[in-house]
Amino acid sequence: MEITNTPSINIPTNWNDNPVFTYHSTPTPYLTLNSFSALPNMRHGFSTRWGGVSEDIYATMNLGFKTADKPENIRKNYEMICSCIGLNTGNLTLTDQTHTTNVKIIGKEDIGKGFSLPQDYHDIDGLITDLPGVPLSVVHADCVPLLFADPIRKVIGAAHAGWRGTVGNIAANMIQIFQEHYHSKPKDIYMGIGPSIGFCCYEVDQPVADIFLAHPLLTNSKAIKPTTPGKYHINLQQINSLIAQSAGLLPEHIIDIGLCTNCHKDIFFSHRGHQGKRGLLASLIQITE
Repeated sequence: MEITNTPSINIPTNWNDNPVFTYHSTPTPYLTLNSFSALPNMRHGFSTRWGGVSEDIYATMNLGFKTADKPENIRKNYEMICSCIGLNTGNLTLTDQTHTTNVKIIGKEDIGKGFSLPQDYHDIDGLITDLPGVPLSVVHADCVPLLFADPIRKVIGAAHAGWRGTVGNIAANMIQIFQEHYHSKPKDIYMGIGPSIGFCCYEVDQPVADIFLAHPLLTNSKAIKPTTPGKYHINLQQINSLIAQSAGLLPEHIIDIGLCTNCHKDIFFSHRGHQGKRGLLASLIQITE
């Protein structure tokens, strides 16, 4: 199957030689965090909406099996992005995202579930493993993707943090499992924040804002900003960072790619920017064998 509907991506000039991330203009474009790329025995990547075989509103790198896109297109897209990043597609293991804070440890019996094997787990928005050669993936289109890596214990994780997952502390849940199950020290864990809707564009109504305002870490927080009456802008990236720091992560080990999906909807899928008519991006991470 040939790649279709793939434009020449006009990346902003400040993406060149960026100190935080690198844009890889391969046949299937993707981005990496420079600090994560420097970690030993780890590979990762954030997809764009281009470089795949999907069509119409899913053009072209749609990675969401829960969309109405053809499953064979999504499967081919995963094969293409994993090949470019250098991930083991055959072992790719996926979430079953429903905006929960549930996290699953991926053991040998779970390898490939959601991609090459049926899933027997549900309502899972975070995955963690210490198995080499097993890529983990979360999908998103405005929600915040979080990648975790402990290069000392050789453990990785991937989480999907929408507003419910964010305020529900999925970042802290991930860190707790790193500690309890793998004996990780929080000071050794890195957290990467991928492309997602930014403080500039994420506006919510009063009921959602009230849930954030009730969070013990967010009293008088600058991450919640009133705009017009009954409307607030929420900084999901900063809130996930605050929650991770409260769980023991070092501020310098939390890296935000700083790219808003709505501002760059020509490059990323954005649920708000495309009025719901869109595919899904993926954020992937793997321990190398």
